[in-house]
Amino acid sequence: EETAANPLKLSSLLELEADEEIFHALDHLSEYYPQKNDEQARQNLLGDIERKSLQTHRRFLESFETINTQLSQVENAVGMMRSTCDHMQERLNETNSSVSRVISRTQALQEKRKTTEEKKRAVQNYLEHFQLSENERNLLTVSFEPSQDSGADPELSLDFFKALKRVQQINMNAKTFLRAKYPNAEIAIKDSLSLTQQAAYDKLYRWIQSTFKQFYQITPEISEEMTLAIQAIHDRPVLLQHCLEGIIDVRSSAVHTAFIDALQRGGPNGIPKPIEIHAHDPYRYVGDMLGCIHQLLASEFEILHNLFMGMDGPVSPHSQESDTVREYKAKMERVLSKTFENICQPFQARVEQVLESKPGVVVLFRLANLLDFYARTVTKMIPEDSKLVSLCITECKRKALAEFYQSLSKQSDKVLEDPPSPPATLSPPALVHNVLNNLMEIMAVFDSSLVPQEERQQEFTPVLLAILEPLLKTCTLSATLLPNESESDMAVFMVNCLGLIQNSLAGFTFSSARAEELQGQIDAHMETLVTEEARSMLQRCKLGAKLEIFQDWEREPKESRQPLSYVNQMDTRQLSTAMRSFEEALLDISTTAMTQCDKLFSSRLKQIARNNVYQMIIGAYTNLYTAVLEPSNKYENPTLIVPYKPEQLHTMLSSQSS
Repeated sequence: EETAANPLKLSSLLELEADEEIFHALDHLSEYYPQKNDEQARQNLLGDIERKSLQTHRRFLESFETINTQLSQVENAVGMMRSTCDHMQERLNETNSSVSRVISRTQALQEKRKTTEEKKRAVQNYLEHFQLSENERNLLTVSFEPSQDSGADPELSLDFFKALKRVQQINMNAKTFLRAKYPNAEIAIKDSLSLTQQAAYDKLYRWIQSTFKQFYQITPEISEEMTLAIQAIHDRPVLLQHCLEGIIDVRSSAVHTAFIDALQRGGPNGIPKPIEIHAHDPYRYVGDMLGCIHQLLASEFEILHNLFMGMDGPVSPHSQESDTVREYKAKMERVLSKTFENICQPFQARVEQVLESKPGVVVLFRLANLLDFYARTVTKMIPEDSKLVSLCITECKRKALAEFYQSLSKQSDKVLEDPPSPPATLSPPALVHNVLNNLMEIMAVFDSSLVPQEERQQEFTPVLLAILEPLLKTCTLSATLLPNESESDMAVFMVNCLGLIQNSLAGFTFSSARAEELQGQIDAHMETLVTEEARSMLQRCKLGAKLEIFQDWEREPKESRQPLSYVNQMDTRQLSTAMRSFEEALLDISTTAMTQCDKLFSSRLKQIARNNVYQMIIGAYTNLYTAVLEPSNKYENPTLIVPYKPEQLHTMLSSQSS
């Protein structure tokens, strides 16, 4: 049976599916049969499995006992944590309640702090605008401490001027911000500052007075503090006046000393030389003195400019100026005017000595022009009404011109008493040339002056009158000294003199009008010369007498005059004879020579005179020619009497002229 059963089991086993889990289970069961797999072992399999399961459960129980103990500990810990958390929650609730009160208090304190800070800023703003700091107050009021170095000047710092400026700003702020709504506050602030401000100005005034000794130098150094001090003390007119008077006294002494040293000692080491070395040369002597004054004035102007307006102040006269700058300039001009008053007397005395030496009319005019030049130049820095300009330089110019006119008058009177005789050539005498040479030199000097162009003619007219009127009278008197008092000779002489004078005047704009006026006199004398020359030529041509008769006949009324051929000496025969003589004379060059016109000094006037003579002759011949051809004058064969037409005569005379 067993043998028969085994194949069945075997076949059953083979019929089983190859399940991997079954194999794992069988493999696990094989652990229970470590030695043999018999029936007994198989019968004990269930007990073995239960025992092993029991052992496994025991091990589980032992393991879970430990876990249970640990879980109990965790549970106790969680309980404690819950208790702690509950306590903490209570504390947090209490803290939240107290923090909310702190936050509310903090917010209130922050609002209060903000308000306090705003009040602080307002107080600081008030102090900045209306109060001085203790340091600023000390700067303004504390007196100078004695200097450790003997003789050293007390120092005034720039912080002093900043503090003083702040006082002024506080007063301005009080006026601007408080006057309308808080007038009492404005008064209180100004009262609190008044004593401080007064002490500051007293301190400033004493400091300025202490610095005056450096102004005795000819070129003192002007510090920024000094400029600020003068500008600051402008708010106290009385103190400013005292300061300006002190500056004037010191600078006046320094300038006077420098001027006298330049006159008598010269520069360092004798370079440049003393001005008085050139006292023998009037023009250079006066010019050097004026140049020295101008140099001192320019230097003084720069010093005062730096003193009143600083190194960067406006200098250009065309720049935009504020009222303050204009006030500073007015003060500068006053100080300059007063500073240079002391040098007026020594300068004026020396100029008067020069004038008393009678240097000559040209030198006198050059001196007057030089004085006028510097008078106009220095007015750019000093007012015209200052003593230096109005009572010194301008007065010296007036005296120089007075001496100039006086010298001219003496020379003119002397010449008019004994006028020169005209030379045989009828050219201008040497006296005329000398006077015109002096006049040309005088006009050249005046042309270089600073007199504006529109004023030059009016300015120079008195000089022209003083020179030309006596000269013209002299020429006229000289003309009367000509032998036989020939009108043509007088005309030639006067034209030569007037032409020379006119040419001398024409080169300058300020005398051109006078040159044009002389043209009228020249034309009048030229007309006399042309008339006499034409009359002389017609007389030489044997036609002069006939033309005089003809001109007398022309002047008779047409209604009452007889025919020209009936006039005595104008009949056909006599007129034909005269015309043949005229024709013959035209062919003779000596007959048409113009000896008077050839004596004219100017070639241009000479040619004009010759042309005018020919035109006068041609005109007279044309009138006679027309009258002869007129039938009413009853000439027989008039074309035989006057064989030449006026055009032909013009051609003949023109050929001789060329």
